[in-house]
Amino acid sequence: MSLFDSRSWFVVLADSDACQVLSRQLRPVAARVVSHASGRPWLMGCWDDSRATVVEAGPVRIALLGYSSATVETLRRFVASATDLTAFDRLAGDLDGTFHLLVSQAGQVRAQGSVSGVRRIFHGSFNNIPIASDSSLILASLANASLDQDRLPLYLLRPQLSQAVSAQTPWSGIDVVPPDSYLHLTPHEGAKISRWWRPPPPDLPLADVAPLFGDLLQKAVEGRIGSDEPVSADLSGGLDSTPISALAARATSSLTCVTEVSGNGADDDLPWARRAAAALPGITHIEVHPSELPSMFAGIHQVAHISNDPFTFPVSQSRLEARIRLTTSWGCRLHFSGLGGDEVLTGNALHLPALLRRHPRTGLRHLHAYRALYHWRWASVMTMLTSRGGFGQELKANLSQVKDPLMSYVAPGKWNASFRLPPWATIRTEKVIEGLITRNLGSIRPFAPTPWQHDHIDGIRNSAQGAARIAESAEPSGLEFVTPLLDDRLIELALSVKPWERRTPFRYKPLMVDAMRGRVPDTILRRRTKPRGAATLHSQRRDKPDELTALCKESVLADYGLIDPYALREAHLGSLPYGVMDSLLTSTLGLEQWLRCVLAHPELRKG
Repeated sequence: MSLFDSRSWFVVLADSDACQVLSRQLRPVAARVVSHASGRPWLMGCWDDSRATVVEAGPVRIALLGYSSATVETLRRFVASATDLTAFDRLAGDLDGTFHLLVSQAGQVRAQGSVSGVRRIFHGSFNNIPIASDSSLILASLANASLDQDRLPLYLLRPQLSQAVSAQTPWSGIDVVPPDSYLHLTPHEGAKISRWWRPPPPDLPLADVAPLFGDLLQKAVEGRIGSDEPVSADLSGGLDSTPISALAARATSSLTCVTEVSGNGADDDLPWARRAAAALPGITHIEVHPSELPSMFAGIHQVAHISNDPFTFPVSQSRLEARIRLTTSWGCRLHFSGLGGDEVLTGNALHLPALLRRHPRTGLRHLHAYRALYHWRWASVMTMLTSRGGFGQELKANLSQVKDPLMSYVAPGKWNASFRLPPWATIRTEKVIEGLITRNLGSIRPFAPTPWQHDHIDGIRNSAQGAARIAESAEPSGLEFVTPLLDDRLIELALSVKPWERRTPFRYKPLMVDAMRGRVPDTILRRRTKPRGAATLHSQRRDKPDELTALCKESVLADYGLIDPYALREAHLGSLPYGVMDSLLTSTLGLEQWLRCVLAHPELRKG
């Protein structure tokens, strides 16, 4: 299937005659065309009009693609007072939702995605002319870009390397605009990137923010639901998807809630999901058992749907597509997920040094409680509390440990900038990672001035990439996969809470609990546990030894010299600790399958 047929997409063109060749090439495949005031094509592609708001007012054109609180009248009033592209900072910061904002004004073009990174802008060049798109694959096809083998090792790292380090895609010459910035295209001066968003100061009491968070989350759910359309939602029993299901149940009489049963006896999701379903009259509750879905490692050697980025989290494309087919078989075209909740609602414990300085007694209570919860060793705690290094320094220091095992019971570093390559990565791969970080050290800037807020934002954006990949996979089936907890204004509210009130060792997700009090049944808010998926992942890996062994023998990554297939096979068949092993393995397999999809696609240059 053509890249242009299987998804919604758009390409953004500068207001220049030099773009005419590309616009003529796109016309046969572009179902939608919006022109600059000059009459030249500006926005070309295919998108759902129900999720698009386009306004033309004098010399200005503005398009919002995705879900937003904007109306045509709101945009017209704003455009009337906008004097230049920077004026749209205020619009981008006022609107609720998750959307692309695209502007053409007097020959100048602005293109940006969402602060979360769920919606992104990629940029490259066509015949030396800057262009932009929401699809790196389409840009790679148009620009005839080749795979850059030196960019691929980034996807082998676990945890993922901070997005603050690199804005690269796997394609040579194709990069992503940082989520806090917009791309500025001019007719003659090329492209530049300007930062427009900064995180709010984290200084508000939880009690002040929680009601606002609840109001906005309720609007985010209700605003996406049409009048009578069948809707589905994940119902894990946790404090992310379950409140969203409860809010959706208030907004529609046709809600199907889905609980995926893990099969792990230590996992208490199912009883909590059943309690929640019993408290939500009128919903249809469906339990999907392991035997009804492919395993997490099924079909990993097969060519599947291709996404903008490799899948690097523990679910196979085959399993994901089976879930999508199941959902659409119920007649649902809109599916709610709580993905992003862990990252948005909690953040990290990197604020402990600041808390100890400002409120020593409270800080000590929290520190001792965190040590009891996570069994942190005192030596690592002292390192976290006394470190004075910057973000770049911590990244550089981790290069010497890139192949060391990830240690348990260790407090995070000041910036939580640790990362590891799998033991099957080659020396070439190590050198590529070292070169990337060393070259960029002078230009690396954290997302926020404090370590805890930087790491909070980084975690949110990593989660957003996973959400975007699932949404891309669901789209060809006509299913809209939405993650309201990753809406920009909700993220800002969460970031504005004092970090030791948003994350505390004495309460579980207090922001969600307090925000939903009185809006959803109390039963839903009583949970205090969260199961770990590593045991399920490990058992499913052990159930598919032949598929994984075959992949080790015919690896594209091995052909590129990035992994040692014999070391991969030995690790797979060996007995490495499952929490570490399976995390590193899923990133490797996700990249391997993505590469196979690229190599099989006729519209993409292999390089």
